[in-house]
Amino acid sequence: MGETVTLALSAHDIADWESFHTACVEKLGFPTYYGRNLDAWDDCARGSDYGPFALDAPCAAIALNLPRRDDFSGEAREIVDFVCGAVPDANAFRLKHGAPLIALVAVRAEGRI
Repeated sequence: MGETVTLALSAHDIADWESFHTACVEKLGFPTYYGRNLDAWDDCARGSDYGPFALDAPCAAIALNLPRRDDFSGEAREIVDFVCGAVPDANAFRLKHGAPLIALVAVRAEGRI
């Protein structure tokens, strides 16, 4: 069916909700009219007719690289928690509709050992 497509958000991308939503447009390919809210994020992750998860080329899976939750506190940790909670729900929808699943991959934040 194709290869795994890898998308990534860095620690810089998850500084706050504003930077997170901006990174979703710039790095994950969400449309410029993306609503910049959690419901709109869910729509894109579920594979609506836009966003990176409605890829033109067939793929076997989507790997979403995400900084480790333990590398953050406060608002940034809330964002990581949101993504980790939203992806399984999106995958349930994607599985039902035969779309490639999203695998979360935790990576160390930049500059951390």
